Amino acid sequence: MNTVQERPRQEHDGRTPLPEPALYDWCDQLITKAYDSKTGIVSVAANFYTPDIQIGDASVRYNADGTYSAGLTRTGTYTLTFPSLCMREFGAIDGNPAVDVTQMMPVGGPVDICKQLELPLRQLGMGPGSFLNTTCVVDPDPGDLGGCACTFDASETGGGGGTYLALSDGQTILNLPGPGKDFPQKVTYCNTGTELQLTGADGQYLFGTLGLRTLDLVPLP
Repeated sequence: MNTVQERPRQEHDGRTPLPEPALYDWCDQLITKAYDSKTGIVSVAANFYTPDIQIGDASVRYNADGTYSAGLTRTGTYTLTFPSLCMREFGAIDGNPAVDVTQMMPVGGPVDICKQLELPLRQLGMGPGSFLNTTCVVDPDPGDLGGCACTFDASETGGGGGTYLALSDGQTILNLPGPGKDFPQKVTYCNTGTELQLTGADGQYLFGTLGLRTLDLVPLP
């Protein structure tokens, strides 16, 4: 089987409902407060939420020695929305500086409340290296004056590796990620010589990646 593959196509089970929009229209994950020298606007930061994140790049290799490896990069641009009540009920107001949460120091001059939110969210997202380019503006929704809409780019890697067994039916591989990594995963395959299609068997996700059912792959040149 000793092939290197790329160019993924992601499919979703028709029985799986579409994901909800990446919105936080409640305050459970965020507390804002009036500026002070210790905390600035964000006391508890919001969680970044990325439903249905798409596979942007993939490589899969099954080696003759019974090992395999998979590299998956998931990318997308998403929006977090924070209504006016969420932003202002704890005393945060326009006209204060943004605060660098790594130094706990104000940065620049007075800005509106959304730009005060932008800097700490951007810094907190860069921490795991997965959520980048966060930008917050006044929410254009006329039904909620004073709220904020923040967009961010997501980039996450995964895939893993381990050993595999080609089962006797001639169309199924059993991936064995290794102790403590994941459960064994059955993958059906169809190799046409110019394309390899991998599908999670029995409704399983491929390589433990939520939402990923099928990859259509071609050999590297």
